[in-house]
Amino acid sequence: MGDGADELYRALGKALARWQYVETGMFLLFHGLSLCPFEESSRQFFGREMWPIEVKLKTLNKICRDHPQPDVREHWKPLHKDLKQHRDTRNALAHFEPGRFNLPPETGRGGIQLGLSPQLLDLTKRKADGRVEALFMEEIVQAADEFLITARALIEFIETHVPT
Repeated sequence: MGDGADELYRALGKALARWQYVETGMFLLFHGLSLCPFEESSRQFFGREMWPIEVKLKTLNKICRDHPQPDVREHWKPLHKDLKQHRDTRNALAHFEPGRFNLPPETGRGGIQLGLSPQLLDLTKRKADGRVEALFMEEIVQAADEFLITARALIEFIETHVPT
């Protein structure tokens, strides 16, 4: 791939590693609020039925929305919103194809840049004009930072609202 590829892959590795903190926080929240033994909550959360991140988010949302304490429901809403936004970025990072993209000048980033896009063979990800959206170095680094902030917010939420 050449110039800049090492930096791109470092940013990708950082973002994916930081996503694991988010995933851990989501599991701890699920385990704490589901009131199941660890073995059972681990099998449920990491099992096939909850593989897609969408299912994990829906399950956590239901558990928190149905919680009897209003402060849990209230404090969950912004966290859930952040997690849903991060899901799309995480999916783009996990299912990508690296490439060089010629950006038009009106983007403010004109010229060729390295980035990550959905698989070019996946025509469902193409826009009407034939282009695909891509994540570039700045967005990947920003996602890594946002993932860490969200992971910390999840842990704070758990410490505040999940009985020990």
